[in-house]
Amino acid sequence: MYNKNKIKSIVIILALSILLVACGDKGIQKAEVRPQDDLYEAVNGQWMEKVEIPPTTTSVGVTEDIQDKIASTLKSDFDKMLEGKTKPESSDLKEFLKYYKLASDYERRNKDGEKPVLKRLSKIENLKSLDDLNKNYSEMLLDGYVLPTIISVDTDMEKSDTNSLYFGMPGLLKGEKSYYEETSKRGKEILDIYRKSFVEMIKLTGKSESDAKKIAEQAIEFDKLLSTYAKSSEESSNIDNSYNPISTKELLKDSENIDINNILLSTIGVVPEKVIVADLEYYRDLDKIISEENLDLIKSWMYILALEESTPYLSKNLENIASKAAMEVAGISEAEDPEFRAYSLAGEAFYDEIGQYYGKTYFGEEAKKDVETMVDELIKIYGKRIKNADWLTEETRNEAIKKLNSMTIQIGYPDYDNSKDEKLTVDENLSLYENTLNMSRENNKLLFSSYSEPVDRDKWITGAQEVNAFYMPTTNTITFPAGILQAPFYSIDQTPSQNYGGIGAIIGHEISHAFDPEGSKYDEKGNLNNWWTPEDYAAFKERTEAAVKQFDGIEYAGGKINGKLTITENVADTGGLIVALEAAKESKDANLEEFFENWAMSWRGKATPETEEIMLLTDTHAPGKLRTNIQVSNLEDFYKTFDVKKGDGMYIAPENRVVVW
Repeated sequence: MYNKNKIKSIVIILALSILLVACGDKGIQKAEVRPQDDLYEAVNGQWMEKVEIPPTTTSVGVTEDIQDKIASTLKSDFDKMLEGKTKPESSDLKEFLKYYKLASDYERRNKDGEKPVLKRLSKIENLKSLDDLNKNYSEMLLDGYVLPTIISVDTDMEKSDTNSLYFGMPGLLKGEKSYYEETSKRGKEILDIYRKSFVEMIKLTGKSESDAKKIAEQAIEFDKLLSTYAKSSEESSNIDNSYNPISTKELLKDSENIDINNILLSTIGVVPEKVIVADLEYYRDLDKIISEENLDLIKSWMYILALEESTPYLSKNLENIASKAAMEVAGISEAEDPEFRAYSLAGEAFYDEIGQYYGKTYFGEEAKKDVETMVDELIKIYGKRIKNADWLTEETRNEAIKKLNSMTIQIGYPDYDNSKDEKLTVDENLSLYENTLNMSRENNKLLFSSYSEPVDRDKWITGAQEVNAFYMPTTNTITFPAGILQAPFYSIDQTPSQNYGGIGAIIGHEISHAFDPEGSKYDEKGNLNNWWTPEDYAAFKERTEAAVKQFDGIEYAGGKINGKLTITENVADTGGLIVALEAAKESKDANLEEFFENWAMSWRGKATPETEEIMLLTDTHAPGKLRTNIQVSNLEDFYKTFDVKKGDGMYIAPENRVVVW
């Protein structure tokens, strides 16, 4: 579908991932564990012992808890609208309700079975040659098929007011490239689970057992070929590996088997002089990958992807087969309630529209003004720290201040009308899946039409219902949706110290992303532009290398932390916590115990072993316990507040404490 075709390695959204955290009692909880030895356990220990991960999910935490409450509230509101008890106030919500009704109609979905997807699968099977693939490529691209080349439109990172064309390689069928390594026992187990699932799904489309096995094996074989070109999570986190502007002539030179020239004319109407390639090695070998010899493998790979993407919208039987495999891999023992699955599908399809409803209905002006004041205060403190950074020259400090003061701030929900966007319409005579495909096509047409349009720098990258926060480097924007602006992160009923330990540190975290090893590559306008003197950048790199070293190799959940993978988030945590602490100290009736305890509470969480294993490989954030304990152990005020001494578990020698900003 549309969202899955976007080149995720190009669209850098340095979001605060508040995963694996949970609500509970406040204050020091576990008497037998002292905060001097383990702040995380002292605050969260009793909760950790009592809480159980629900059988329908992979983790429990503050984010999950708040997100579930938001979803339940919204579902209740929309159920009342469907029942006629209340009325939708916009045409967008009326279309959403039509879609939600189709998603909830399992009787109709089960009756239709796999029929709605058969036409799409037949189109793939009818590709008899590369000529056939080329003739259909542009239409299939607009129709949302996952193809061996991912083509998208997005902000040009060197000219952030302009949209450019991006070329990337598709993602792998399942997870990390490491799953295909001969030494990966877990990877083999995961691939075997999905191989069986693929066969069962394919059989439901009318294929024999032998044909289903052949398609599954061919799909995995092509995916293994793709894995040799795929970046690791660490490589993907570095924009230098993904932003590669080249001439279109150079791209065409290595792509004779695919008629890229015709694809460009069909989708954006012109052949641009320059395109941006995320995966250079892949495109240099494109004719080896997309060849007549590999056509059957490509078709089977496309078949699996088209079928698997359809499963949430078809019969319960097909949906259950697909979800069973994912549940086994993630360590989930029970499927989600079908009613909530239906709501989730509708909420994803009408994501922005639901966000507008949530923001307007549930976010108050008092909270918005209070958070705006906090943001202003934290930016001022950050500015003072930059001005006092004696390891930087005045030239670089001035550039950093310029970037800081140019930052755009988004709080709550968008206050603009999104009428410029294509309106989503639902035809109740069509199936849920057919409507989804139609909406996907309209979204893709809108995407490609934006190539000739200026970048909308005010557009939000998230919905108000999201429990998260973001920094967007190409617009130099920090965003705090309404969803995250509630307890324990923030409440007008909490003390300033508690709020600064929660949302204050998160605000500081997002500001710090503008000055982390990746965000610092962009200037105040959001362009990739080196504003550092060589000497200052060397000093900056020395400080960030210390942050890499502080986390790298720590044993956790049967694996080890990758300090290079987590560096941007660790630098953001360090900077965010420091400025939030300074703000808390300046606030009325400052209580630093409350500050540090709410920081620790914000990261409490529990996950299945399978999830922790995947997170260690792929997540740019360190686990919550390490984020809590290591970051506060770098701060002198933590030692004073809890009387931490040499020999205590939280003690780090002064010369080994890390401060970047």
